Amino acid sequence: MSVRRFLRLTHGWIGSVLALFIVLVAGTGASLAFMSEMFLAQYGEVLEAEAPAPDARPVDIDALFASAQEARGDAFTPMGLLMPHTRVPKVETAMVFGMEDGGDPDYPMMVSVDPWTGETKGAFSLGDAFGHDMIDFHYELTMGQAGATFVALLGLLLLGFALTGLWLWWPRKGSVWKKARAPSLKGKASMQLFSLHGWLGVWAALLVVVFGLSGTATARPDWFGPALADADALEPVGAEWKRLCDGAVSPGMAAANALTRLPGREVSTIYLVPNEPIHVFLRGRNDLNRMEGDAIYWQHPTCAGTGKAIHVAATGIPTQLGNMMLSLHGGYVFGPVLGPILVLLTGLSLVFFSVSGVIVFFTRTLRGKRRTPSQPDWFPAE
Repeated sequence: MSVRRFLRLTHGWIGSVLALFIVLVAGTGASLAFMSEMFLAQYGEVLEAEAPAPDARPVDIDALFASAQEARGDAFTPMGLLMPHTRVPKVETAMVFGMEDGGDPDYPMMVSVDPWTGETKGAFSLGDAFGHDMIDFHYELTMGQAGATFVALLGLLLLGFALTGLWLWWPRKGSVWKKARAPSLKGKASMQLFSLHGWLGVWAALLVVVFGLSGTATARPDWFGPALADADALEPVGAEWKRLCDGAVSPGMAAANALTRLPGREVSTIYLVPNEPIHVFLRGRNDLNRMEGDAIYWQHPTCAGTGKAIHVAATGIPTQLGNMMLSLHGGYVFGPVLGPILVLLTGLSLVFFSVSGVIVFFTRTLRGKRRTPSQPDWFPAE
């Protein structure tokens, strides 16, 4: 068996077996280009807010937490804060998220607070949000950690499909550019579909590789070891972080200290874990991590004078990659317009590759037909 035939059969059989799963993961991934619209369609005015004046300033961060606490009562334990336009880009309110008695930590209660007035606008469980259901399905196919591992494997296999597909498409004679300019639409429908499959695969290969590998790194970063550690691996340790001081540091105080140490930025996200450093993300205009930012500050929970600030750009490239991976996979790195377009195009392309690949494989390749002189050089000759 020739190398070409071996690769064609391997490419075809593995692709056919996994086609349904690729369609499901890619289809939900494409839908996430409209994640903001899904959240806004479901919760409407709860997630909308408007500044009362062009020069208006948001209320104090502690006021946001206090408003959410008052609305949900003592049974609510805050776990953090998403400032407007962070995880869901078009959400205009601040989202204080936390646990209620008996709640599932994987699906916290999201309390929407107007950042300009401090008034609570409503609340919902993240588990009830359709947009989050799409994220969960895309991430793990509702199968927990086993599903996340399977999705991560699919991401690696997409790299293999891209490389073998490119090798099979590459003309054995003639101009590569001439073949890449436009697909050949001569002959029967199956031949036309084969041509479209290869031609689009060449042009979409880079996107498939970028989103596939970033999806793998997002689902299972542990596979890459410390070399792709995110910024949490830099969390401060040592005797000064284990001591206790009188009183407690509030999230607002932590945010103020962060802005003092890392000026010229804005707070994007705050994470709270009992008896652990308060984790503050800050972002600026040119950050690679568009979701949360490249600047991070850790504040001791009881000692106001103890904090650690870093800018990820000053760390090694592996840590920078780890910090931006979710932002890259979600398309945020490419901006608010181009990002969703690339996410949508990649997802739809993968759906097309899966469907057309199965059709071509079973209608042409497995028939073992040989190319005749009248057939173009991309025909799957044995």
